[in-house]
Amino acid sequence: MEINFKNNVMKKAMYFILIVTISYTSRAQSVPSYVSTDSLLTWYPFNGNANNAYGNWGNGVITGATLTTDRFGTANSAYHFNGCGDHIDIDTAFFNVGWSNYSISCWLNSETLTNTCAYENDQLYFNTVPHRALDLSFNYSFDNKYTFFVNSNAAASAGWDILFQVTSRENISIQTWNHVVFAKENDTAYQFYLNGALDTTFTASLGVLNYYCKLIFGRIDTVQTNQGFIGTLDDYGIWNRTLAACEVRRLYNSSPFSYITSQPADTFTALGSTVHFSIMDTGIGNTFQWQINNGSGYTNLSNTAPYSGVTTASLTVTGVTNAMNNNKFRCVVSGMQVCVDTSVAGVLTINTSGVVNINNSSSIGLAPNPSSGDIYVSGTDKVNINVYNGIGQLVKEVPMAEKISIRDLPDGMYVVKLFNEQGNIVYSGKILKHE
Repeated sequence: MEINFKNNVMKKAMYFILIVTISYTSRAQSVPSYVSTDSLLTWYPFNGNANNAYGNWGNGVITGATLTTDRFGTANSAYHFNGCGDHIDIDTAFFNVGWSNYSISCWLNSETLTNTCAYENDQLYFNTVPHRALDLSFNYSFDNKYTFFVNSNAAASAGWDILFQVTSRENISIQTWNHVVFAKENDTAYQFYLNGALDTTFTASLGVLNYYCKLIFGRIDTVQTNQGFIGTLDDYGIWNRTLAACEVRRLYNSSPFSYITSQPADTFTALGSTVHFSIMDTGIGNTFQWQINNGSGYTNLSNTAPYSGVTTASLTVTGVTNAMNNNKFRCVVSGMQVCVDTSVAGVLTINTSGVVNINNSSSIGLAPNPSSGDIYVSGTDKVNINVYNGIGQLVKEVPMAEKISIRDLPDGMYVVKLFNEQGNIVYSGKILKHE
């Protein structure tokens, strides 16, 4: 009997652990790839609700705020606040203002600088509960800036003795999405990033006493006179470490890449030819390592024939052979900070007939290049035209045509791939969009 009892207890314990693990894993999967999960405590994507999508800390309790479209135009993926009481509470006291290091990230789109419901016209997008611990707001006393308040003792009822109405360098931009990160480092250093760039830093003479706070988004602690946010808020992330600048840039770009701005293109070529796989990057102190996958996983390349340029932004493969067919090449880019980017793979496809173009008569080409509008295909009949951005996403396509317009795309480098009626790729090349 005792043995059976113990076995049942152990089975229930293992079942509980399994359920918690599955729950945690499923929540973690909803965090975008560009969000670092190293020391991530909470991620509030506001996708249909105010739940925490990462970790075990509290879900949001909504008062008045309503679901709306986010910065990508996706419905029910952000919350709108009316400035006169709407807010979202995080009732779990998990945020310690006394941590030596932390980072707070969110997106905001303010409709107006003026809020008649707010004392001192202050619009808060992040506040601790109690209020006098950390206050992130803007346009306090009509200063047209982002404003920061930090107190050394959250239990005290008065005083902002570390940061008091300290402001950003840049002014507020309304009726547009802005990304902000407020970070603390090594107890007394503070940083503010605006739209991916470091705006300003502050150094305090005091440390902060440990105090675990609840949080409120969209207005001040509700025991205080109303100071609310008018507009849309989204994607709150909180870490108990200081984010590196490259990680902030990933959040702002909403992309897993910090350094890579253009990806390797697939290459269709003939036997014996020389081909190149290239990336474009920020070019600031970065290092490169090209890798190959010939079906057995990725390994680093060295500068021995037929490969050269393996530690540069452009890999050269000389004297293509049949054995290289379907080999994949990618580049690992390391920067001066913690971020490491791995490019998408460019695939080498061998045309054993030695004919690269579709009609066997002339070389296929794209013109003009650069282009600010239409791109025309030459050297072939009508083909399916696909255009991909720097991270390999299909952004434009047109079936069986001789041209495609990229007028509505942002300036930058794109990969254009042409396919025949059977779906076989007949050309791949880069086009620069430039007004």
